[in-house]
Amino acid sequence: MMIHDVNRDDYIYEHDKPVYVRSYCRIRFGEVENVRQHFRSYPN
Repeated sequence: MMIHDVNRDDYIYEHDKPVYVRSYCRIRFGEVENVRQHFRSYPN
C-alpha cells in the first residue's frame, strides 16, 4: 500500500494534475503556505 501511494504521488506530481492534486503533493513536501492559498480558491 505504501509503495502504491508513493508511485501515485510521483505520477501526479510529474503530470501536474489539477490544483487540488498538486496541493496534496505540496502538503507532503511541506509547503503549507501554497496549499492554503490553493484551498482558499477551492471551496471545500
